[in-house]
Amino acid sequence: MDLGLVVSYVLAVAGLAVAAVSLWLLRTANIDRRYGNATLLKLFAANNASRARKLCLFAPHSYFTAVGAAIDAGLALASRDRATLSPEIDRAFAAKSHEVAARWRGLVERALLGVMLALGGVALAASLELVPVPLYVAGGLALLAAGWLAIRRGAMAETLEAARLEILPALITSIVDGPIENKPAPSDTGPVRVAASNPRASLGGGVCPLCAHKTITRVDVADARFHKLVCRGCGYTQEFADLAKLDA
Repeated sequence: MDLGLVVSYVLAVAGLAVAAVSLWLLRTANIDRRYGNATLLKLFAANNASRARKLCLFAPHSYFTAVGAAIDAGLALASRDRATLSPEIDRAFAAKSHEVAARWRGLVERALLGVMLALGGVALAASLELVPVPLYVAGGLALLAAGWLAIRRGAMAETLEAARLEILPALITSIVDGPIENKPAPSDTGPVRVAASNPRASLGGGVCPLCAHKTITRVDVADARFHKLVCRGCGYTQEFADLAKLDA
């Protein structure tokens, strides 16, 4: 066999191998954002950020990795203040997004290098005026790979931007409106002492007397004559009675 033809085969096989491995890694990181976002949004709507985090662990190197970093940052703050959560979650998401996008670009460039090697092998054989059928097939596969790469080259950037616009606001809302933890009040500012020292220290005014948080939630109890107000910031709780119903 002519030495030039041997080199053509080596280039074609090596190029297709590099392209195939890179394309496989790209596909494993290429989650359909329509289904991925829909699943995450359902979990956040159910205030289940912890389960969403577990889901993100099963898709490494995808945009789920950036979402998982955002969830970690939000939960680590232990805050329900939207103004506090938003910048930290955005920062964590952006940092991890750069890593995910950089890996994606690296794989695309490696796949393109493989395509060029394969096409180079075909071109070398053509210069010798002898292109065997296997090299024609290799050239066709390389062109198909090049077409897929051209279409999907910017897919990760688009997916990350869609997640930033759709997923992060839902994540923040999920943390802000999530289940309230029963946190004990500080010993020197308990409900009785606050009320005794300041008769106006009531959640009914719309501001928590302990932490000054302004997000107050009403919680109905079994006895319809009573209800509770809960601070979303520190968990401070006060019970109130409906005087009209008590007199009835």
